[in-house]
Amino acid sequence: AANMARMAGKMPGSIARLVDEILNPAVPWPDLLREYMTRTTKDTESWSRRNRRFANVYLPTRYSERMGEIVVIADTSGSISAKEINQVVTEVNAIATYMRPERIRVVYADAEVAGEDVFEDGDAIVCQPKGGGGTDMRVPLEHVVQYDPEVVVMITDGYTPWPSTDPDYPLIVCCTTKTEVPIGQVVRI
Repeated sequence: AANMARMAGKMPGSIARLVDEILNPAVPWPDLLREYMTRTTKDTESWSRRNRRFANVYLPTRYSERMGEIVVIADTSGSISAKEINQVVTEVNAIATYMRPERIRVVYADAEVAGEDVFEDGDAIVCQPKGGGGTDMRVPLEHVVQYDPEVVVMITDGYTPWPSTDPDYPLIVCCTTKTEVPIGQVVRI
């Protein structure tokens, strides 16, 4: 019905936005990261949970409550405000608190990689953003390949050239605007 009304030009903008929010609900990025973590990292055995793949034998289930290294790419270009940089710091703290990765590597980038901070599990998170020039997120996406990350979380406003294909690692793009992002799993924050 919404499509019919839209095609006839009889749908008010407020109703169109409401229908769009219902059909395309926003999924919080921590939920995506948590879901990814439970799918891929299994490094502990539990005898209290039976492995259901083996019906005739009682074997432990493998599970994990933490991840290996997570890389966060923080867009620090000139189009990013101080409020958005503070949001990056808040998101990194949330990753450290809720996901408990072994290591968080924060890569600050504008048109080039401007700096990095590395935090081990239990370290105090004190981010020191660097950068402020033009924007090209293709550079940090290529740069982080060397770390072989389990997952990369990019926090950006989306005003950047994008690579033509998805990277070889899982990518969650947290975008602060409604700009189209053609790669990764996009989450609006």
